[in-house]
Amino acid sequence: MKASRKSVAVLLTLSVIFQLSPLTKACGPESLQPIFVMRDSPDPPFREFTQGKIGILKPEFGRKTLVIAYRYLNGGSFNEEEQKALIEALKGTGPEPNTEEKIKEWIAARKLVIKGENELPDIYRESRFGSYDFFPNCTSNAFEVAIETLNDRAARFGADNNDVQEWLSGQDTVFRNCSDKSSIPTTLGPERPEWLRKDRDYQTAAAFFYSLQFDEAVKRFEMISQDNESSWQALADYLVGRTLLRQASLERDEPAKLKANQKAEAYVVGLSGRAGKYRDATRKLLALIRYRLHPEERVRELAQTLQQSGSVDLRQDLIDYVWLLDKFDAQVQKQEEERQKRLNPPTDDSENTNSSPATKYEPLPPREEIDIRIYNLNAAGNLDYATGQTFSFKPETSIAEILKSIETSLRRKLTDEDRRQANEQHEMALLWRRRERSPNRKFSTGDYEGCEYDCKSVPLSLYPTFLRTDELSDWLFTFQSKDSQAYSHALLKWRDTQSPAWFLMSLVKANKTSPSLSRLLSHAEKIQPDMPMYATVAYNRIRLLTELGRESEARQLLNPIIESRLDTFPVSAQNEFLEQRMNVAEGLSAFMRFALRKPVAFYLEGRLGTIKEIMGPEELYENEDIDEQERERVKSLIEWDGRSIFDEKAADTLNWHFSVSTLMDVARAPVVPAYIRERVLLAAWTRAILLRNDVIARQAAVEIVRSTRDNAALFQSYLDARTSAERDAAATLVLLKSPYLSPYLSEGVPEIYTADDDYYLEMAWWCVLPQTEYDDVLKEKPKNVFSPPFLTPELLSAAEKERAEMIALGDAKTFLGRKAIEWAKRSPNDTRVPEALFIATKANERYKYGCGGWEHDDQVREDAASLLKERYPNSVWALKLREMEQ
Repeated sequence: MKASRKSVAVLLTLSVIFQLSPLTKACGPESLQPIFVMRDSPDPPFREFTQGKIGILKPEFGRKTLVIAYRYLNGGSFNEEEQKALIEALKGTGPEPNTEEKIKEWIAARKLVIKGENELPDIYRESRFGSYDFFPNCTSNAFEVAIETLNDRAARFGADNNDVQEWLSGQDTVFRNCSDKSSIPTTLGPERPEWLRKDRDYQTAAAFFYSLQFDEAVKRFEMISQDNESSWQALADYLVGRTLLRQASLERDEPAKLKANQKAEAYVVGLSGRAGKYRDATRKLLALIRYRLHPEERVRELAQTLQQSGSVDLRQDLIDYVWLLDKFDAQVQKQEEERQKRLNPPTDDSENTNSSPATKYEPLPPREEIDIRIYNLNAAGNLDYATGQTFSFKPETSIAEILKSIETSLRRKLTDEDRRQANEQHEMALLWRRRERSPNRKFSTGDYEGCEYDCKSVPLSLYPTFLRTDELSDWLFTFQSKDSQAYSHALLKWRDTQSPAWFLMSLVKANKTSPSLSRLLSHAEKIQPDMPMYATVAYNRIRLLTELGRESEARQLLNPIIESRLDTFPVSAQNEFLEQRMNVAEGLSAFMRFALRKPVAFYLEGRLGTIKEIMGPEELYENEDIDEQERERVKSLIEWDGRSIFDEKAADTLNWHFSVSTLMDVARAPVVPAYIRERVLLAAWTRAILLRNDVIARQAAVEIVRSTRDNAALFQSYLDARTSAERDAAATLVLLKSPYLSPYLSEGVPEIYTADDDYYLEMAWWCVLPQTEYDDVLKEKPKNVFSPPFLTPELLSAAEKERAEMIALGDAKTFLGRKAIEWAKRSPNDTRVPEALFIATKANERYKYGCGGWEHDDQVREDAASLLKERYPNSVWALKLREMEQ
């Protein structure tokens, strides 16, 4: 079993879901991890959820998600356009089109006017940091306006017209302010046509806006807004308000910020009466101002708007509403934290650190100097990245001066490689410095003031009245609360309002000792399968029946759901119902039938999707640089898409409470698919070997050989062994050459590889089963593993005894290394020993991940390596080890 991993529930920022990239071999212990249940989010890509297929709601779900669910629970709905807006809100998609795409469109428009341009201006080149560095200072709308205007001017006056060329030159200057120092277009004389001079007035005002010189921008936009002859009049009028609002957003002094926002509000209120073409945009500005200046009023307005159909700006309204709730929530948390500190002052100075959820961190000022690092050469003449010297220079220092200074300091001539590295670092340092000083850096903090991490749950009574007066806000805070009063409040609200949403919450919050439980369960029987709340109600009804010891009734509810309705639910809900059925299984066959789940998605290094999506397009693996072994590995992994596999709970149960003989029963169960049977047989064989149970080890090996696996020959050698010593040696070699072997079953997809796959052996074999786990607040506690009710006390006792024996053997790398050394001492003339010692050495060398991190067994490594080099100096394995050590 691999080393323990943190839960991936927190992965669901979901910004990576639709940005999948090809798989690369990791340098650390990352493995393909299945996600069976989305703990704090609906199943991606959210389309079905926004249509009303809400699955099993949980208090851990995000507030945007719960707002959507609330309307469906109470009989409301969203139309198709609203559903698209909701998906964008859940995914965090910006309200405007992709800026990079608009920049590309702008570049294409430029090329129609400027013929034969050899090289684009720097501001339009894709940066080395992954994308254009414009957003959010210059949004996609800025490029849309520029494209429309350029196309119009070129069509009216001709692409080769000198005035059109001058217009374009001025626009390039405007866009330079998006990510560079202040640049203002040149002033035009009266000899230029009026259209160009008025366009230049607008360009100049825009340049001041993008360079953050807001007072000058306001002044110039106001002048244009009063010019009845300017085609920019209406837009300039709107941009005065936008400039005032942006100026306020960047103000750091709170009194000055308030005053600036009030000034912006006064202007935009007046603007809303004359906005015309920009009425919608003006309404959005006013909404943002109300968000900042009148948050208490705004949060109530939004709550009322979101409870009913007809929101004009649904996406933004939902985001603003949730952000305001988060802001007020963070304030309550901070106040409660301070109150607790006053009641219980810390006794240790180390506890006085400010961990308030609303704390803001100011970024460090950018360094004024740039660094160049020159690496030394090792004995082979290659760069030694572990050693080198760093030199600092002022950014205006030329590269020629830098190279000369470094040579003087090193007292040697720089090599061509030194010069290449210095040039590259110099260029990157200047680019990074320019990026850090970009106006965009000022826009990185945003308006979010909620809890980013370590969010606490506080008593419901601490929330201000204005938040809980509104039904939606009250429902959200209560549903997510861990307060013991949440159930009684929900029950009272259901009695008073008969609201389906409050009924559902009452059921979710209930436990087997809750008052009025029988009434809740009776009402739950009336909920029909076509109702949005059905999955949540059925799941919690079954949960409560199981807690009450009424397993038979729970099975009666579960059987028709699994047999005829399971596919109508989201995959997360399907797996939760299967787990409930597994918990009340009558025997081993039923347990195994419901122990297997299909993942919602797989996760690997920031990518989420099917295995095929994560691996990348098939043609990628036809590349001649990808060896045949890697291609086969990818193909074998993709085969697991769509298969049902073990989740963590099922795997833990099998590892803790199933003895080796029961594991063999599992492998023989007809309901177990062949690909799972194979895994179970390998685990049973390995466990039997460790427990010295030759009978079961032989039974499992016979079945493994029959499965015609690639490693069948290794297991056949074990079967062919005649004496106990021969079997021990053969088993040791099978284990050493098969790093995927483990006495434990793991969740997810197995990667079958051999020891000679580069002798990577990072997360090879198994680790001792953890005896503890961590709760929601990261407090360590004894591990509690579900025990199936059909297992007899005798079977459970046998499994516990075997588990204790395997724990005593320790982690695999040390155990197998010692086995190899014992074998070498016992049978020094066995021709297989050198290879065993080589693998033992590689498995225990330094800087390889072990069961708890960067762990290794120096003594085992040294003993195995010494035996190999001294006793078998001319073997291919000793020569290979020496070659690798050089």
